[in-house]
Amino acid sequence: MFDEKYFFSKKLAVKASIDNKKAQLRIKRVLDIFLSIILIIILIPVWVVIPILIMLSSTGPALYSNYRVGHNKKLFRCLKFRSMIAVKHYNKEDEKSFLEAVQTGVLFKPKNDSRVNWIGKLIRKTSIDELPQLFNVLMGDMSIVGPRPLVPHMLHLHAEFNDIRSAIKPGITGKWQTENRINNTSASDMIEYDIAYIETFNLVTDLKILLKTPISVIKAQGAF
Repeated sequence: MFDEKYFFSKKLAVKASIDNKKAQLRIKRVLDIFLSIILIIILIPVWVVIPILIMLSSTGPALYSNYRVGHNKKLFRCLKFRSMIAVKHYNKEDEKSFLEAVQTGVLFKPKNDSRVNWIGKLIRKTSIDELPQLFNVLMGDMSIVGPRPLVPHMLHLHAEFNDIRSAIKPGITGKWQTENRINNTSASDMIEYDIAYIETFNLVTDLKILLKTPISVIKAQGAF
């Protein structure tokens, strides 16, 4: 395993890299604002149709939010279209598998979750459920491209990397989503890709990831 000196030097290297790219990060923020506004306007039909379908298919609000870990480990409310129906009792086997996954670092999402109805399956498969995160980008909690925003209960997994992962804002899409999501195996893999992105971040890399994103969505890589 890596020792403390390794992580300390890693943190210093990432900090130095981020400090040297402050100008690019400012440009990235301007582009985030511009792109999120443009996409929010273009997607007006989605903001109308999807909420109607969600509310017709099941009881409850169209939007769902939960806490995610953001820049500098600050918690924020991450927005999504609701893809699940409300149930009084969670499947015991799924609950057991989920708890085991949390402890071992396996990225867990049941493929046949009974709480996900037809519209939920559709918006998950096409990643439409994540489009409300454009408002998170506009508010400054997220970026269009960045590391995957972790849920708080995953912070204990490879906690030594938390400072590095939170050095920049999490993104709607990223290196892991476009290159390795189809394997969808472990948090360790995801964190490895996220750190690689942070270490090599530049605007050209972001552009490449953006161009790969539609292909990943069309292929529905790792989404269900």
